[in-house]
Amino acid sequence: MFVLNIALRVFTLMEFVVRLALQQTQQSLAGLYDGNPKRKTNRPSAERMLQAFCHLNLYFLPDSKLFHI
Repeated sequence: MFVLNIALRVFTLMEFVVRLALQQTQQSLAGLYDGNPKRKTNRPSAERMLQAFCHLNLYFLPDSKLFHI
């Protein structure tokens, strides 16, 4: 229950900060909806924002000297 409570607080804080920033700059986010990438929203949910990052890949390159001659 403790971990779920922390996760809920993080989601809520994320939504609050993004919505406040969008309101202050008078902008909206596009590209959060799968079927309609041009659709904009002023109140994005945390789930939609996190889904936008699901296609990113992280590559780790160890510190090597292959490129040094």
